[in-house]
Amino acid sequence: MITYSIITEQNNGSKCGEYTSYGIDVSDGERRFKIHDVFLDKQEALECVRLFNSEQLEIIHLEQVIDEILRYGL
Repeated sequence: MITYSIITEQNNGSKCGEYTSYGIDVSDGERRFKIHDVFLDKQEALECVRLFNSEQLEIIHLEQVIDEILRYGL
């Protein structure tokens, strides 16, 4: 079973200063990895993680799905 959760990160951009972003923690029981600095909106991150978990999004599709969400919205 694949489990997705959000991670909260404090960042400091050279042009934009300090900001909070949200990434995704992914675990399939054997492997675990994080995708950093994906969302600026916590609610959007939570909605995505809920959707990924309920649909059991395959890890192989994660990059494409995130790209489409960032381009077109949820």
